[in-house]
Amino acid sequence: MTPEVRAVLARHGAVLDESGFDPRADVARDAWRACAADLHATGARFFDITAIDRGEAVELVLVLVDTPSTQFTLRTSCPNESLRAESLAGVFPPAEWGEREVFDLFGVVFEGNPDMTRILQPDSSTIHPLRRSFELEERTW
Repeated sequence: MTPEVRAVLARHGAVLDESGFDPRADVARDAWRACAADLHATGARFFDITAIDRGEAVELVLVLVDTPSTQFTLRTSCPNESLRAESLAGVFPPAEWGEREVFDLFGVVFEGNPDMTRILQPDSSTIHPLRRSFELEERTW
């Protein structure tokens, strides 16, 4: 991880954990977009965005690459009562599709995403199948 990336994370109050294979930084949800924009300004490049249902909250996971051989994740948490986050599509245009996928499968709304519609399920769907609370209907065969 470059010194510039470390400085950006520190400036946004991110908690850095380098105990695993790839470094992880947790940032407050209200600093999510600003931190990502500043990381982009240091040269960090978008790799992926996804989510993890932790039960009481949905964790957003942004994977970035800062050198040709180093990647790290920026994470934030959205409590179940407020599944909203600022869109990163204006910072990293490819994030638009990943945010739509997270919306469709987990129910997180990305404010500012130019096309916050379902990407995998029909528009009429009311379910978010990767949520822990989602239960399949039992069918008798």
